[in-house]
Amino acid sequence: MPSPSARYPRLWPLARLGHDRVRNRPVLLYPEGAMFINTTGQAILALCDGSRTLDQVVAALTTQYQAEVRADVLEYLETMARRDLIQWLEAPAPVSSWWPSRTRSPAAPRCRRTSPRRCCAS
Repeated sequence: MPSPSARYPRLWPLARLGHDRVRNRPVLLYPEGAMFINTTGQAILALCDGSRTLDQVVAALTTQYQAEVRADVLEYLETMARRDLIQWLEAPAPVSSWWPSRTRSPAAPRCRRTSPRRCCAS
């Protein structure tokens, strides 16, 4: 098994980063629920797309925060991996499995109701 430095962290494909407008905080959304995260956690997870090694993620964050962050990043990612929100890949993820397109097909239906309980998406 390669060392953690040579592995590629990837956010679980069914999870995504979002922003709670009411609390004005970043949030990690996944099918079982949601988790409020801080901006540092958001920066870490945003780089975990399976295309960068742990070393590359650490290098980008070290540049961004002007501090040594390796131990903190590794601890954060291991915590997220224990919750099955981070996957450790042995090789870079294929391009097709990176972040899905944020654009919506023009033919896709869109719910126009205001209450999520009465959404017509089902």
